[in-house]
Amino acid sequence: MLRRPSGRLASRNGPMESCVVMLKAMRASRAFRRSLIVVVVAAVAGALVRVQGKGSVAPTIGGWRQLSGPHFR
Repeated sequence: MLRRPSGRLASRNGPMESCVVMLKAMRASRAFRRSLIVVVVAAVAGALVRVQGKGSVAPTIGGWRQLSGPHFR
């Protein structure tokens, strides 16, 4: 790239190369934004699932007991 007297960048191969460079930059920017949106949506969904999934433990009745003698079968 060359600098013009006005301070703007000039391409050695004409306007076509600068157009291609701009398109590549736009595609990269768009891909970055999309990936950032996907990460944010995934984080929000994960947080919602985690908050909704928290609850108290269901009460339990009974449990294990040691069997001995005639009750052991």
